[in-house]
Amino acid sequence: MRILSVLLLCTLVGGCVNHQINQRPFLDNLEYTHVFGEPTPDGQKVRLVYTPEGKADREVIVNIDEPVDSISMHFRLCENNGVYDGLTDDEQKHIQSQNVDCDSWLTLTPLNNNKYALSYELNILIGFNVEYSDTKREFTPVMKKLAQYRVIYTPKSVAYPLQRYIDDIVVEETKVEFML
Repeated sequence: MRILSVLLLCTLVGGCVNHQINQRPFLDNLEYTHVFGEPTPDGQKVRLVYTPEGKADREVIVNIDEPVDSISMHFRLCENNGVYDGLTDDEQKHIQSQNVDCDSWLTLTPLNNNKYALSYELNILIGFNVEYSDTKREFTPVMKKLAQYRVIYTPKSVAYPLQRYIDDIVVEETKVEFML
């Protein structure tokens, strides 16, 4: 009876052990910064920074030429669907073959009284969730959409259009630095 009890106990303990095979539940896109346009000597730019709690900041910088005229830009924020560390060639090819919508745009219009109207939609690829099955891995894109439409900014201003709190602690925010 004692041997049977020991075998039963070993079977239960052995069956409850988590046998993980070097699985990565999330692939972080290491492409954190996107810069458009050439930097100017006086540093005129619009800088948008998305800060999620516990993760790297994502930033989009649009350098502005002098004089400031109306600007309308369309761009992708995930060429080749991002940059990842430690992937096999097959995994990289699979990720690059996925259809991920990172199409983004920004418009800037000068107004009277030294003010500007800024509109943008940024579709940022944060990374991919990885789900394992018996036969294959599935990569699901994790996106963050940031948007504002016809918001009035003054030169040298900073705004926080998105701030999400949990228990009075900021867990997610977007900062717009308007350096014109």
